[in-house]
Amino acid sequence: MTRLTKHDISKSCMRTEQGFFSDDLISYCHTNVDLVDFAVHVWGVERDTATAILGGQWVLDEIQVKTYRKILSSDKFEAIDLHEPFRRIAEELLQDMSKVGHSIKPCKFWSENPKPVWANAGAVFELRKKPLPQKPWAPDANSLPSIPKGRPPALDHDTAATVFTSGKVLKGRASSQDINPLKRPSDAGSGDSEGSSQATKRQRLVQSHQQAASYALKSFASNNRHYFVYIVVESWDLTVLYFDHTLILQVAEFNFEANSGALALVLYGTHACDWRRAGFDPNLRASPASFSAATEDEHPVETPLASFFHFEEDMRGAGKTAINKTYRVTDILASTNELIGRATSVYEVRELSPNNELSSEHYALKLSWPLKSQVSESGVIQRLRDRLPADLHAHLPCLEFSTDFDAERLQLPWLQLDLELTSTNHQERVLRVLAERKYTKLWEAGSVEAFKQAWLDCVECHHQAWEVGKVMHRDLSENNLMLHWDKDGNVKGVLNDWDMAEFTDEERDPTTATHRRIGTPPFMAVDLIYMKDQTCRHSFRHELESLFYILLWAALHYDVVNKIRHNTLDVVENWQGSVNDIHTAKFLFWSNHTEAEAVFARIRPEFAETLEDWIRPLWALFGEARALYHLRQFKKTKQPIDEDKFMDAKINFITFMEAIDKKPRWACVDSDCEEDD
Repeated sequence: MTRLTKHDISKSCMRTEQGFFSDDLISYCHTNVDLVDFAVHVWGVERDTATAILGGQWVLDEIQVKTYRKILSSDKFEAIDLHEPFRRIAEELLQDMSKVGHSIKPCKFWSENPKPVWANAGAVFELRKKPLPQKPWAPDANSLPSIPKGRPPALDHDTAATVFTSGKVLKGRASSQDINPLKRPSDAGSGDSEGSSQATKRQRLVQSHQQAASYALKSFASNNRHYFVYIVVESWDLTVLYFDHTLILQVAEFNFEANSGALALVLYGTHACDWRRAGFDPNLRASPASFSAATEDEHPVETPLASFFHFEEDMRGAGKTAINKTYRVTDILASTNELIGRATSVYEVRELSPNNELSSEHYALKLSWPLKSQVSESGVIQRLRDRLPADLHAHLPCLEFSTDFDAERLQLPWLQLDLELTSTNHQERVLRVLAERKYTKLWEAGSVEAFKQAWLDCVECHHQAWEVGKVMHRDLSENNLMLHWDKDGNVKGVLNDWDMAEFTDEERDPTTATHRRIGTPPFMAVDLIYMKDQTCRHSFRHELESLFYILLWAALHYDVVNKIRHNTLDVVENWQGSVNDIHTAKFLFWSNHTEAEAVFARIRPEFAETLEDWIRPLWALFGEARALYHLRQFKKTKQPIDEDKFMDAKINFITFMEAIDKKPRWACVDSDCEEDD
């Protein structure tokens, strides 16, 4: 028996707002950024100093240059062989700068103590040899990290990094460490308006620096930093890259042997910047005391575990007193695994009072980067609380705190770089912070009956949210249906994570409307997995199909008594594959009785009654509706069949509830309304 960890679950049940791959990063790459401007606005170097260093007559160590060139010409070349001569070149250059007043202490390019890890790496240098094989941009799962608890992951062997510790900037040669994979696609849009030449240049950038992108993900995942700088040294050519969750910057490439001033400025900038200028989150500290009084030896935390987040609710223009919240991290529930996109991280936390006492209540603290124009999750929940009956509020998340940080409030450095931003090369996003009561996963229900009640609560709450609240959830998955017990010990299902929801009674904002896949792949409706065109309507019947998949998934994988969620069974393994794999597997499941029975045969014994009473009737409901629609299509008729109208009439909340023989508790169906009259 294998128990699935929360990181395995995140890997298997990743959600997407558009595709299953990240080739759309190309659109968000901005090239040929001026090095002096970069040094001033990213690293905080004074402009006069940056200009002087760039124009200085710096002489590289001739012996080390010859050694470097010899290694490059060797047939037995390995990237790590370049470290020593490059280190000596860099140290000599730093010492030469210090002699003329550009002093940085210590003047060491790297050190074995402390070893650099992603959580304290200020800037990472990668050394490699040209030419590189060109690969299409599609990050391998192994390049996307999870974060081991208690010990942050070390850098890989072909990199070196600035390291922040005890208020000093050191350099560290990396040591290797196995990183567990975690894959989650991006939600960024695509497009290009800067011409084919710029588009080609951006494509080459992403393809040639995909390792840099994967390392940026590791850095983001380690401790929630806001941006990350990566320096690629490819033989003699040096490129400075900047990553955040809205865009990618590339400083104009230069040959460091021919342009020693540019190399000197890069070395000075990476040493001169403090940890905030290196992109670390100032809201995350090792001690709550450091939020009010910064200390000289302050440095980034190596892991969020046992560290503190501190936030102030943005009250600008509201005429209200700011609300301060401090939380201590007790567990890492999910780490960010996107570059351009929502990039969600979730932590289990306890609130710290002004008296330094921790709350008995545990909360889920979610940090994400949604589009600024996207309706906030707190706004969605507030609308539902305003519109739904009071006795349904127990099935909605209980929010404790929320606030947004836009680019200006975060002081992201690219704001000062005079970039030509358009709707196709940049999407305005915010860092959205939300704290809510921490709920229990469905597989921890304790009994099949408790699980079924929680699932049914979510089904009915979801319908009322759509029917009365005019809200479509659009991301129903096993991780978004949760539960808790009230003071009387009654289980209550909670429909969580409304951050992809939309208001159905409002015209869609074209800046937030996506005509691509939205949802978590194993639980997405088959029509949405394989869309005939980019304008497929996300309808309520698709939501009902997702709820069915969650029920089926639970019957296959949940040991609710022992509170274990087992590894994905081979009969539904393709439901986590590519677009084509998922579509084919689900199409066969609905259209082929033998395929369906092969899945039903693997349902856990304790769910045998659920199979007969709920799962088979729902499978028949969806399957027969599809079969009847296709049968009508084959018949020659004068009027074409409206698929949405036909399928919505067959698959709706009433037919869904009738299939499982449950009477709605809140919805007013026709017969009940007549009786009330």
